[in-house]
Amino acid sequence: MITEQNAWVQRLLRKIHYKIPETSEMELDKYGSFILQQIDGKRTVREIGENLGTAIEEANNQLYDRLLIYLNHLEKNEKYIELV
Repeated sequence: MITEQNAWVQRLLRKIHYKIPETSEMELDKYGSFILQQIDGKRTVREIGENLGTAIEEANNQLYDRLLIYLNHLEKNEKYIELV
């Protein structure tokens, strides 16, 4: 996954010749990749969890605890999703 590094501070630092990349690349594991593919604005957290548990059986250990932490991270820190 490639994201833009376009915050005002990053743009400012680039102007004064700091080597700040314009994009960053994030490599997802099989869980993160699967979850991102499941997010469509229609599925609930429960449905995503059930699909994850069915597709990747070892994910069933602490499934919803880990899923909620990951979704919270995507919303609060990365701003990839928003609650509806």
